[in-house]
Amino acid sequence: MDVVVLSHGSALECLRAVARSGRQLPRVVHMEDARCVADMRCLSTTRSASWIAGSVSDPPHLLVSGRSSSYETKRYRAHALSNPIAGEWLCRIDRSVFFAGPELASIEIAGALPRSACGLTCVEKNHKAREGTTSGPTRPSTPAVGRSRGLPAQPGANRSRPKDPVCDGYDLLMLLYELCGGYAFAVDGSLLQRRSPLTTCDDLARACAWFTGHPGVARIKRLLPFVREGARSPMEVRLVLLLCLPLRFGGYGLPWPELNASVSVGDGREVGGAVAVTPDLLWRDASFALEYDSAAYHASDRARDGDSIRRNTLGQAGVAVESVRASQILDGRHMDNVARAVARHLGVQMRHQFDSAVLVRRALLRRRLLAGLGPGADGASS
Repeated sequence: MDVVVLSHGSALECLRAVARSGRQLPRVVHMEDARCVADMRCLSTTRSASWIAGSVSDPPHLLVSGRSSSYETKRYRAHALSNPIAGEWLCRIDRSVFFAGPELASIEIAGALPRSACGLTCVEKNHKAREGTTSGPTRPSTPAVGRSRGLPAQPGANRSRPKDPVCDGYDLLMLLYELCGGYAFAVDGSLLQRRSPLTTCDDLARACAWFTGHPGVARIKRLLPFVREGARSPMEVRLVLLLCLPLRFGGYGLPWPELNASVSVGDGREVGGAVAVTPDLLWRDASFALEYDSAAYHASDRARDGDSIRRNTLGQAGVAVESVRASQILDGRHMDNVARAVARHLGVQMRHQFDSAVLVRRALLRRRLLAGLGPGADGASS
């Protein structure tokens, strides 16, 4: 059976189209052995008839069986496929057109990155280290970073979308959070919420075991320890990474929280029964939560009333709550104070946090994660 399989950035566009719709992924349940081909007539028909395939931009990325190397034509980009793919890693558009599921698409995108762009280190590290950071971390300007094919730019970023978008280890890490999170992006870049993630960390790890030997597997496995499920906005992700990435990557090295995890208040015997609230960042053992207050969702009187109720409810459960806004995240000194407050609640000592070498790495991390975000930036969490 000959089938067309959209891959890499094209598969990611399909995944984001499904995420925008709020529907479940059309996973393949049963599929006989298939050969991946570049049938552009079949693909063109499907793209005109399907809202999923219609979201794919030109030229599409395709998997092609029986090729020893990848190649590119004016009409498509073909990626060589040496081993058969189990149906569980694909999603169906119609009888003969499929796209790579979130696990396979992530591995493919990771494998397409240049080796120098796969780790959590900035491409401008040596250059910036020579400049020094004697005054402590502040909100940096937008850097110039290298280009790589395969990963479409994240919607909602304050930068124009290039033909071959910016992509490195940080983009890949943000992508994994997006796929394992509860948010999506509308066509205009605005933030949407969805109930269920496209994949989980366990499924990504299982895919890495299945596709052992693929160049993207080692890169995904290197990032998975820093991924947490349940994020509801990209700004929430940036906050978690700044706080919790190890010092060697420029983070504050604080313990990792649960994201939007449920906290029950009451035992069900009271009037109204038990109430469940989901703080943005929760350190359950320390009975502490951090709420990201976005301008988009927390500016109205109704939203402020809801915030007050949430905090009071968490207080009844014995959970201390503090809030942080985008302006604090974007200012390095304010972010230092946020980290100190979190560490105090968690009973963690912040040793070596402000050594000169750590400040250099922190400035690089902030420059990369916050690139293109201005004072009005928001990755709102509802």
